[in-house]
Amino acid sequence: MWESFGHLGAGNHALAPIWFTLLGEVYLTARQLAEARGAVESDHAAAAAQAGQQLFDAELHRLEGELVLASGATTEDEALFRRAIEIGRAQEAKAFGLRAATGLARLWRDQGRAAGARDLVDATALLDELRL
Repeated sequence: MWESFGHLGAGNHALAPIWFTLLGEVYLTARQLAEARGAVESDHAAAAAQAGQQLFDAELHRLEGELVLASGATTEDEALFRRAIEIGRAQEAKAFGLRAATGLARLWRDQGRAAGARDLVDATALLDELRL
């Protein structure tokens, strides 16, 4: 799968961040964390090569938070989710911001902070609804 997505991303630089984000999500779902990390790193490289290509920044940070969470490290995952939420709000990318808020809420739930997790998702959804 890596070769197929890598080829598509290399052949169409404008779509490379999308391909690598999707590939990272597939690997994360399959619990192939090393491969998911490789896709995220390729996504960073593809985005850096494109001036102004920041459409998927919120999703990329969310995916990084999910990877950190899945690997058991908890030192940076909250910061990655929060950054993804901020980017999503700044870009008015409601779906990406809500996905990041859901990831942060899942982290908080796992840390025993369920009330805060519920409040975060409810507040994020409400804010997005009010901005319509």
